[in-house]
Amino acid sequence: MNKKIAIIAIIIIILTIAAFLFAYIINRTSVGKVNNFEQCAKLGFPIMESYPRQCRAGDKIFVEDINANKPANNNKNITSPDCKISGCSGQLCVDKNAEDIITTCEYRPEYACYKTARCEKQPTGLCGWTQTQELMKCINEAK
Repeated sequence: MNKKIAIIAIIIIILTIAAFLFAYIINRTSVGKVNNFEQCAKLGFPIMESYPRQCRAGDKIFVEDINANKPANNNKNITSPDCKISGCSGQLCVDKNAEDIITTCEYRPEYACYKTARCEKQPTGLCGWTQTQELMKCINEAK
């Protein structure tokens, strides 16, 4: 009876080791297939929440090409001569003479909406994003 339990335990240990070894080999094979961020993400490797996003495949890190998914002809915001775009993610519209503003560098989906928005003097006399219907719709859909 004890001999049967020992044999079953040994078989379970061997199968567990084999499963881990198989997973390791599959993972190493997948790492070799990764050449860019898209492949890395598609294969399910961990993605770091940074801007731009980064994907780690083994000891390689692939950075997302943030310009790859943007339309070439509709990617320019309009900035008045009195204002400038600031912030790590380009999410702020400030006076052109303002000191550089340091912001945290997380990226939120709604920040993409500012890529085609108007950064200009507002009726208050301060620089800001002109709140068009398109901008407001984009921000609401991105949240």
